[in-house]
Amino acid sequence: MVISKSGETTETKAAFIVVEAWLKKSVGKNYGRQVVAITDPVSGSLRKKVNQAQVKDRRSFRSLPLLKGVGGRFSEFNMGLLHLAIMGVDVQAVLDGAAAMAKRCIPDDLALNPALMYASLHTILYKNKGKPIAVMMPFSETLKSTADWYCQLLAESLGKKYARKIEIKVGGIEEWLNDSSHIVNVGRTPVASRGTNDLHSIQQNNIEGENDKVITFIRVEKFAADIKISGKKADILSGKKFSGLLNLAQEATEWALVRQSRPNCTIILPEVNPFYWGGLLFFFEMATAFEGELLDINAFDQPGVEGYKNYIYYKLCKPGLAKEIADEIRNNPLVKHSRYII
Repeated sequence: MVISKSGETTETKAAFIVVEAWLKKSVGKNYGRQVVAITDPVSGSLRKKVNQAQVKDRRSFRSLPLLKGVGGRFSEFNMGLLHLAIMGVDVQAVLDGAAAMAKRCIPDDLALNPALMYASLHTILYKNKGKPIAVMMPFSETLKSTADWYCQLLAESLGKKYARKIEIKVGGIEEWLNDSSHIVNVGRTPVASRGTNDLHSIQQNNIEGENDKVITFIRVEKFAADIKISGKKADILSGKKFSGLLNLAQEATEWALVRQSRPNCTIILPEVNPFYWGGLLFFFEMATAFEGELLDINAFDQPGVEGYKNYIYYKLCKPGLAKEIADEIRNNPLVKHSRYII
């Protein structure tokens, strides 16, 4: 499986070239039947490759389209679904959970809209209380990758140089532009961690370091698997379940932060299953979109990512690179002064 909107992202393209060569050698001329491509529905080099392969063999390079205008970080309910299906996850339950959360995120009333409340409180803490760092700490090993995904969602969506400028086109269609006359350099910095593993590292800084963070806990009430501790009755751990100890640790961490006046909040999942996980993802996506509105920036583009990509394309002499991009890189070379090199 290869996923790339354009087919030109260097890391993805390089990896696929290696895998494609391996498939050709191992499978033979029909190697394309082993490939599934998730890419732009119309344009891009990967879509071109898919179309060319399917002219010869309709079963070769089977593909699924990425939704137009949806960035990768917001596409868990698009390109992420095939992965879930392959793993045996109930995809419909994931979508049902997202749909249920979507209904909860519609009201204008803060008390009724959890995503809007989350975004509003974090924006106030960030802009008015000096809390630019967002620590995401699930007390569940299963949700570690979800915390990593949230880091990309928050950083890429809200880390922006320019304010947003909205122009109304014919038919009332909005076009969102970056206002180059209004530099804002905003965006909270996310940190992914997990309990209880990181209680012996980052928590020290959370408690006694600079008071510039907001910690979000994810607590799971019921675990799919659990272990009961045996041992002497006199031992304080005897008869306790690991799930109970994990939740006690979360509660203790919360208490310790409150004692030091460190802001934190807790999201509670009844259990980690497709329905609740789908709702959790949609909650974070909506909260991030709301936060973008509160900051008046475009939460759905990522111009800052293009800089390093263009530099790679330039150094690799990619055909078709825009002249202004090439000129900028050529006229502003990366210089390393010898006096700063140890």
